[in-house]
Amino acid sequence: MAQIDFIFSKESSEDITLKNLLREIKLEHPKIILNELEKDSSAGQKYVEQLGILSFPAIIINDELFSTGMVTKEEILEKIDPSNY
Repeated sequence: MAQIDFIFSKESSEDITLKNLLREIKLEHPKIILNELEKDSSAGQKYVEQLGILSFPAIIINDELFSTGMVTKEEILEKIDPSNY
């Protein structure tokens, strides 16, 4: 099962666009776990410190930093391989 952690710093248009994209992926693949974390929350800070994240939004897939900034739906699906879910 894939776990996607989405860490954002503010509600910018980029954050909102990516959040909506991740929610769409979650709806299409309900077994995927999606967590949305504000970077200043305790859970968000855990990832920021552990992975050295300096720019946002950030996507962590299965505890590995996947991207910072915008990515496409295709790039995310290629990484998580939803055929397994």
